[in-house]
Amino acid sequence: MRKDNGYSIILGILVMASIVIAGMSLAVTLVRNPLPGIEGPPGTPGGRGSVGETGAQGPAGATGAAGPQGIRGPEGLPENNSKPTMNITTSGSYVEMSNSSYLFNFTISIITQDADDDVVQTMAHYRFSPNGDWVQKSMFYGLNTSNTMMVSHELIVPANQRIYWSVQAWDGRDITVMNTDYLIIYP
Repeated sequence: MRKDNGYSIILGILVMASIVIAGMSLAVTLVRNPLPGIEGPPGTPGGRGSVGETGAQGPAGATGAAGPQGIRGPEGLPENNSKPTMNITTSGSYVEMSNSSYLFNFTISIITQDADDDVVQTMAHYRFSPNGDWVQKSMFYGLNTSNTMMVSHELIVPANQRIYWSVQAWDGRDITVMNTDYLIIYP
């Protein structure tokens, strides 16, 4: 038989105590620092924040260099360029048609002149009320020219009436417009 001097029992107790201490140490470590779990689903995004205030305007930049000078434009019209002028005279006379109506013959004479000696287009229009439609009576071309035209109007209503004229002279650059009227007095 073997003599045990108590060393093996002490050694067994020490080994057991070491195992228990190591197990407790492992347990404490796991409690303090647990192993990571499974990752959960991502959360919903948060709301958008409000827009921040506009920052202060920065300083103005330096002025760039001046560009090259432009090309010279075309020469203008001569100073003696002038609008056409007109001299308008009017007259009228009656021709008796019956006891209740009269025919009024209205005559207008237009003298057109242009200081530049341009050919001028002259147009004459008339109407019998201030808001009526214009009726073209004549259009003629000429260089310092004149034209006479006549409009006949039957007066049935026993009242004075007006005839309105608008005459336009155009020399290709400038337009002159003259308006006139003539009172037809019922006889």
